[in-house]
Amino acid sequence: MGDSSSQNVIMVSCPQDVPDPAALCDALIDAITETTPNTDIRQSDAASDAALKNGDIALTLRLSHISETGIGGHLEWRTAKNSELNVGPTVDFNVMDKTMSAIFYPKFAQGLLKSSPDLFTR
Repeated sequence: MGDSSSQNVIMVSCPQDVPDPAALCDALIDAITETTPNTDIRQSDAASDAALKNGDIALTLRLSHISETGIGGHLEWRTAKNSELNVGPTVDFNVMDKTMSAIFYPKFAQGLLKSSPDLFTR
């Protein structure tokens, strides 16, 4: 086991005003874990206010919309090296012949990470 104090940390903040907010944040955390498996990921109410050490990332999911037919949003992040806010592109995930639900959150989260490849360059 590695020393967790030297491990990079990603502080994740997710919106709470959505259907099943825990599932949305879990989907994002799972997608990050797949992308960067040796990272300590912690959920936070306000990742943008988190104190960061070198290699850490404060990541916030911002939704532009959520409806019965889809979800859209982007990622915002900052690092200890660059406290300036980085904003990823808006990703829209739409469903047809179904109603938008938490079952689609993992695909949306994966799309967010794919659209922001420079997120993990610390």
